[in-house]
Amino acid sequence: MLLEDEAAAYLRGLAGPGTSRRSRRARRQEYASPGLVGLMHAWPHTPALVYGRYRDLLAANPLGEALFSWLGEETNLLCAVFLKPEARAFYRDWATIG
Repeated sequence: MLLEDEAAAYLRGLAGPGTSRRSRRARRQEYASPGLVGLMHAWPHTPALVYGRYRDLLAANPLGEALFSWLGEETNLLCAVFLKPEARAFYRDWATIG
């Protein structure tokens, strides 16, 4: 089914570079609160990671770091899942994840 001209123009506008005030703003730095980091470190037997809005790693406890050591220097989970071959080994049911 083809879109009418008006609908196609609307979708192109959505996909194009943002011109809104919000899109021009720099991305706010995200962080894990000290209280949350302290809580995570109080769980020595549970892996814990905190990811931000864009799936950037903000904090991890030692077990979480060990479990996700395959990330290496990559701090963005989405980039790692799609770009690192180690992700296929980490996620046992890759067909469901990928």
